[in-house]
Amino acid sequence: MVDQNLLISLKVNGAYLFTHHKSKHYTTSLKMNIMTRTEESYASHFPPFSKYKIAPVPKSEHRTLSIDQVQQIIDLPYKQNARNGGQPVFNLAKDLFILSFAMMGMNSADFYNAPTAENEIITYQRTKTRTRREDKAEMKVRIEPEIKSLFEKYSDPSGEKVFIFHKWYRSSENFNKSINKRIR
Repeated sequence: MVDQNLLISLKVNGAYLFTHHKSKHYTTSLKMNIMTRTEESYASHFPPFSKYKIAPVPKSEHRTLSIDQVQQIIDLPYKQNARNGGQPVFNLAKDLFILSFAMMGMNSADFYNAPTAENEIITYQRTKTRTRREDKAEMKVRIEPEIKSLFEKYSDPSGEKVFIFHKWYRSSENFNKSINKRIR
């Protein structure tokens, strides 16, 4: 049996430990070091997920609408009797589909946030990608005569933004949720 007060001489990371009290600390540190190195060594020689393969992501289908399908959406009748005396959200969803189609696929967040329109051209920074591009994803979209009446219907009379949606909904996310509920 070893005397508790026996001086021991152990070298740990270049330092010598001389007392039993310190040897307990050394033992704990040594165990942790061995366990960490064993786990690292084991993982490098026997990777735990090597027998699993990540399935390739299938190519998404192109969801292209035919001209006839787009025309059918345009020809859908508007609904009446909205809650609170306002316009039914279905009508708004239909109008936004038409606006989006005519404006190079502009999405709901961009309709909500678009800041300016001058000389029949809306200039905006695409919300989804503006932080990832040097040009801040600046887009310019012409307001074609075929959608001029829809554009005017949803224009912000105060001029604060291009469209009035920012006054109707608390956030672009709420605006998008409302449209998606009714568009299906």
